[in-house]
Amino acid sequence: MRNAGWTPEYLIQCDEVHQPLRFTLYANIKQNTGVDWRHVPIEVTTATPNRLLALPTIEPIYVSLMKSPKVRALREASKENAADIGGDEFGFGDDSGGFDDFGGDFGDFEASPTMEQPHQHVSLTTTETYQTYATRLRYTILSNNKPYKVALSETKVDADYTYFTIPKKNPSAFLVATIKNLAVLALIPAQAKILYKNQYAGTVSIDPKTTEIFQIPLGIDKDIAVKYEIAKQYTKIKMVGTHIREQRGYKITIRNNKAVDVKILVKDQIPLSRTSLVEVEPEELSKGNYDPETGFIEWEITVASNKSETLLFSFVIKYPKGSNIVIK
Repeated sequence: MRNAGWTPEYLIQCDEVHQPLRFTLYANIKQNTGVDWRHVPIEVTTATPNRLLALPTIEPIYVSLMKSPKVRALREASKENAADIGGDEFGFGDDSGGFDDFGGDFGDFEASPTMEQPHQHVSLTTTETYQTYATRLRYTILSNNKPYKVALSETKVDADYTYFTIPKKNPSAFLVATIKNLAVLALIPAQAKILYKNQYAGTVSIDPKTTEIFQIPLGIDKDIAVKYEIAKQYTKIKMVGTHIREQRGYKITIRNNKAVDVKILVKDQIPLSRTSLVEVEPEELSKGNYDPETGFIEWEITVASNKSETLLFSFVIKYPKGSNIVIK
């Protein structure tokens, strides 16, 4: 069927920390076939039956003298552009084999009469290469090229909730939900809109094939205050022979104004030297985990309700007298 297609889209909802996430899968369906679909069941699939299936082949390649480098480069570029066709998209009823890229406002559910338990009204067939969703309810989708949302499934997913901050970049505490074993959930690649306590938090991409651990940013929690400042007691410069010994230190303070204890991952860094003339040595780390290969420091701490925690770290830079240093 020409001029019809669909795009998968998830809505991820989190009402409270320590409660499961809710994943709702929607099919954004549109059609411009010239015929209104009235009171019909809907079936969508991630398969691409119209795509040309051909196994890759390999041909001999040859090396020869190049008469004109500029002309040769243009010819090769033309060949590459001509070979760059297709993609990883899928669809249904579209002779091109791909689906149309369209979204839609989550406030418009005119094609989905039952939102509470959408999975009860949809049957799922799964094979090794694709999934097919068939609705038991009937829908009306007009031939106007407008996207209509149809709810396909709803899944509750357990997640670990933690906070994350890099104070030198942004003195804020970001709430992050982490899901492990993402492949077990049988999700399909799609964009996902995130709602935290019914507030829009952003959009993420879901690709179950690329990772087993999926982190979902839920936004900044203003009940956790983060302060980043220079630690004056660790800021010193002195001459040692033909070298300058410069000490730098920083202080991170985290205040938890919530009614419950929170776990938070704090990250910062110590600079690395690019030359043997400059030496960098870590000093105070406040029991943080330091990676000498990257210079990163991580602290995993728990901050009690209505309490504060302070982290200090410092390092020494040794460089030749008469030189200047820059950290970037």
